[in-house]
Amino acid sequence: MSNNSNLNQDIISSQNLTTLEIIFVVIYASLGCFGLIVNAGIILIVSFGKRLRTPNNFLVVNLAVAGLMISLFHVPWLIITQFVANNIWLFGPVMCKVFYTVTLLSIHLISFTQVAICISRYQGLNLIFKFQLKLTTKKAIIVIIVIWIASLLMCLPYLIYLQVILSPLTNQTHCVLNLPFTSSDFYISGQFVSFPYFMYAICYLFIAYFIPFCTMAVLYGLIIRSLCKKRFDNFHQSLEYRLKRQVLANLTVGHHQKQRIIKVFLTCVMIFFISNLPSATSLLLFIVHAISRQHFVSTRHYLATAQIFGITSNAIIYGYFNTGIRRRSSQLLRRLSVPGLKLDRVEDINGQSGPKNTIDQGQPYIRKDATREFIITS
Repeated sequence: MSNNSNLNQDIISSQNLTTLEIIFVVIYASLGCFGLIVNAGIILIVSFGKRLRTPNNFLVVNLAVAGLMISLFHVPWLIITQFVANNIWLFGPVMCKVFYTVTLLSIHLISFTQVAICISRYQGLNLIFKFQLKLTTKKAIIVIIVIWIASLLMCLPYLIYLQVILSPLTNQTHCVLNLPFTSSDFYISGQFVSFPYFMYAICYLFIAYFIPFCTMAVLYGLIIRSLCKKRFDNFHQSLEYRLKRQVLANLTVGHHQKQRIIKVFLTCVMIFFISNLPSATSLLLFIVHAISRQHFVSTRHYLATAQIFGITSNAIIYGYFNTGIRRRSSQLLRRLSVPGLKLDRVEDINGQSGPKNTIDQGQPYIRKDATREFIITS
């Protein structure tokens, strides 16, 4: 009984939040609500729009699922645990695993899916005539399954070793990653370092952030370099060389379209870098005692805010620059604002609602804006 009364006193006393903490609560709540509504909207739009069920849109939906998970299973519990319960864990061992694992799972889903989208766009530009290498619905589903398996494998240490423990000093429960001691554990300047945690942090930094960032930067850089050329005359040799010469003579991308594509790529890479890399780097530095615990705790909310923004906004950015998703969402908003308004058919890139005769259907005809469709909307 005394333990419960002490716990209630700690929770009540922790509700006296500072101005900065109130600001973070408002930011977290806003990001959670925004991510929940918009990501759920993207999933519904693609699910119920038959012409929007394209392979690359399935990857965008995967981004939206990651943003939806972080909004539902992380942000509410983060606010309660960090600001209301004063870091006391109140939700049992199952939610302890869910809370941290969902965060880690969402981060890896975002990273791997963005790399898949980047590779697909690069192939769409440089392998536009090689139908067998183009991302199909079946291949997209396989890619998404592989992404989920790889992400879950990266979360295994959290699923196994996350535990709710009772602190003997404060008699309070905390959700912590309780890794076992090994013979490889070592000390830095007299301070203990867990070797499994150290190796996991390095793998986490490189697999989830550094390698995907370098891949995106290189491939998007090559795409931008190709876009800066006047005409796309550097495609690989193939059996359709004569067809390519005829089509490429008229295949151009306007200046406004080039600027728009470049902005999309730069925005994606910069948000990925700013929102994710500092958090992983800070964790590794804290593990090896390169930064103090006080410094790590004082910056965690700033880094967490950037990370949650990056996770919840990725699908929104890709969806906004996707012509079909943007038009469909605009139609839905108009229908909500004007009751009884009928939805028009989703138009294609050329603004025509009729059946498309494009490379997606394996036809030998290539529209003049095929490159733009592959890079932006496909």
